[in-house]
Amino acid sequence: MRRNLVRMAALLLAAFAAWMAAPASRAEAEEARWWINPQGGTRYHRVRCCPSIHPKYFDGMLEITEAQLKLEPYNMLSPCNVCRELDPAQYDLPQNQAPAASGEPADADAIRSRVIQNAEDYLTEVYGYPVSQAEKFIFLFHPEGELEYWPDEAHSAWCYRMYFDPATGETRDATTPFYGGGFENYPGESSVREVVLAFTEQDWLHQWNGEAVQAFSRKVYEWGQVVPTQRLAEGLQSGNITAPEAMREFFLSCFGPEESWTPAAVAWLKELLEEDAGEAGSPQARGDAPSHLRDEQIEIGLRNGSRVLAAYYVETIPEEAGLNRFTSKGWGLKEGILADYILPGENDAMQDTFDRGFFVLEKEGRRMGVTLIRKDGAWESHPAGPCVLADRDLTLTLQTGGPDLIFRLEYEPRDGKLVSCSSFVDGRGYLHLYNYSVTGEASGDRFLLYSEASGRWLWVCDRTGQESAGGGDPCYVSDIYAMLHFAELPDSPESYREWNRFPYLKGYYFVTGVHLREKTSSRSRDLGMLNPGTVVYKTGEAEGDPFPWYKVELGLLKGYVVTQYICADDAGQPTGDQYEPLPVAEAVRKADLKSGTGWLDGKIAEVPEGTRMHVLFERDGWYYVVIPREELHYYMDVEGQYGFIPKDAVRTGLTGYDLDWPLPQL
Repeated sequence: MRRNLVRMAALLLAAFAAWMAAPASRAEAEEARWWINPQGGTRYHRVRCCPSIHPKYFDGMLEITEAQLKLEPYNMLSPCNVCRELDPAQYDLPQNQAPAASGEPADADAIRSRVIQNAEDYLTEVYGYPVSQAEKFIFLFHPEGELEYWPDEAHSAWCYRMYFDPATGETRDATTPFYGGGFENYPGESSVREVVLAFTEQDWLHQWNGEAVQAFSRKVYEWGQVVPTQRLAEGLQSGNITAPEAMREFFLSCFGPEESWTPAAVAWLKELLEEDAGEAGSPQARGDAPSHLRDEQIEIGLRNGSRVLAAYYVETIPEEAGLNRFTSKGWGLKEGILADYILPGENDAMQDTFDRGFFVLEKEGRRMGVTLIRKDGAWESHPAGPCVLADRDLTLTLQTGGPDLIFRLEYEPRDGKLVSCSSFVDGRGYLHLYNYSVTGEASGDRFLLYSEASGRWLWVCDRTGQESAGGGDPCYVSDIYAMLHFAELPDSPESYREWNRFPYLKGYYFVTGVHLREKTSSRSRDLGMLNPGTVVYKTGEAEGDPFPWYKVELGLLKGYVVTQYICADDAGQPTGDQYEPLPVAEAVRKADLKSGTGWLDGKIAEVPEGTRMHVLFERDGWYYVVIPREELHYYMDVEGQYGFIPKDAVRTGLTGYDLDWPLPQL
């Protein structure tokens, strides 16, 4: 998410520079003009003072022409459907007359009237309510600066809030109960409500036929704001999808994975489907992949011009996946997905792609996750570790909302609890966990772990029908370690607080990938580029410009690392935010472990064939490694044996799981 915000900020800065360098002529502006917000906006607007934009941004809105809109970087923006039918003469006001401009109301009644009128405008213009529904809302006015309002007495939990200046009534902020943030493809509540209103007005829940499917599809794609899930896109294309399935997948498309939904969104969908008795609207309806999705490829178009070609497998493993080294050992298919993310280009030859896959294999009551990345036209597979909860059935689905392809595992309920997790595969084949949740079916209590940044985790505990019951201070764990062993993750605030998240004694620190220098200068001798996840021992500190240095030891070596690449919190305390595991290696023949890479460097020990180790860095055809005292675990053994070993004496892998399997068959 943070990468996307930085990318969008750069995009809009580039747009501003282009606008300043080549301003549109007055004739062009009058012919077709649009407005953009360079301070974080992602859409272009018909009117400058669009109700969907906070008034504080009105003065900085920039005008562009229709011709500019078709060129980079403007063509990355999406249209705003809030202001598409508004009159520019009314909303494109001089800056000192923009809507919601500050002023001094005559008295408290005038402030109250202004605030409620603003709230009603938000309901109709931003949240998509018809005027007839907005007029029925119940308003609770707090003169100190807050307005609460909800649809009717039966829906008091669906409470909107508006925060305002108590002295003027000017709107400062507004919130909705249906969306809590965090989903990059959220289309806006008005887009969601427009489809929902058509669904209820046309009674598609009960009058669902080919014509209704086509009408529902037109509504979904009408303004290009909704990015459908894999199942929704294919189901609408083939017509082989039920009304409850379509509406549920629509909510997944708009609000993201279900564990991130607000209680109001959960209740909203339940209310839309509660008239349909039985299993059609329950989670069980999506427990098995529909037959028309089995072992078939579908195409999903995204609003940024990209496409996703996805194939969902529940019956056979495709030969192209190259999983022979697993199937030859008796492992069979549970479920799997191969997906190609195709970025837009001027022609087919210029299109860029990144291809990812994830398969769940099983054998004799055990399960294993396997990641796939395509390199040079062929799929490369890596065992990611055991998929726990092997006693429960699971469903594997694909989410396309964002720059990554998200693979979601959802387990069948057991002992009154629902367990789910979402992850993505990076360009090296590592599996990263986005979020993990445990929900009580009866109580609605939900414990959710989610990743805020690299290895940084927060917890939230929600209860259906209520607002957030609390939140947690950030903790640091490896998201990969969490994915491999998520049965060991805490499932309550109490177990979270007791969780030991850093496995080393005082003085040890993870590094994220940094040069080990002989002196406190980037121009001094480079002793080695340390792999992310290497653990160093701090023996001192030294000043630096712009960042200080730590004096460290790493087995046989001593040197300095810049603190910018040390994993520590603001107080300098070590954290466990290891984003990638250390590479591992296994000796393929007997070899000598040496104190250096030169002819005169002495032999430390003899390394038998089959010995496993962590690889700390590479130098001149050698690996600097640490051999654990016992078995190879996820984290390096800082008390192990350090030394240099020839690269041709070992084979490497992403994790220890890679070394448990023969090399892929070419």
